Amino acid sequence: MEFKKTENDGIVIYELSGRLDTQSAPDFQAVLDEGFEKDENKIVLDCKNLEYMSSAGLRTILYAKKCIDKNETDKADEISAQKGFLKLINVSDEILEVFEMTGFSEFLSINGSSND
Repeated sequence: MEFKKTENDGIVIYELSGRLDTQSAPDFQAVLDEGFEKDENKIVLDCKNLEYMSSAGLRTILYAKKCIDKNETDKADEISAQKGFLKLINVSDEILEVFEMTGFSEFLSINGSSND
């Protein structure tokens, strides 16, 4: 898997391509961890070129969501704390089906490729 990281107005965008699977998920999680250490909690995953996602990829997405949610809970008392989020955009029908079958679509913000 390859990913390109860009930042725009405090929002970190990862353009994912290839396969998010058992081999690539740990590397992507390490990159996310680096961002969380820098308080990067507004994340968009652009899945336009993502071909496949395994259960390891789903775990990485769930991990990111939990880290962002925990960060928000920890900062709940700070008046100036800005809400973090995790959004997935340009998700193919095949990968969207995986999110729906696993119930991830119930708690993730997902925009399919046909919703551009």
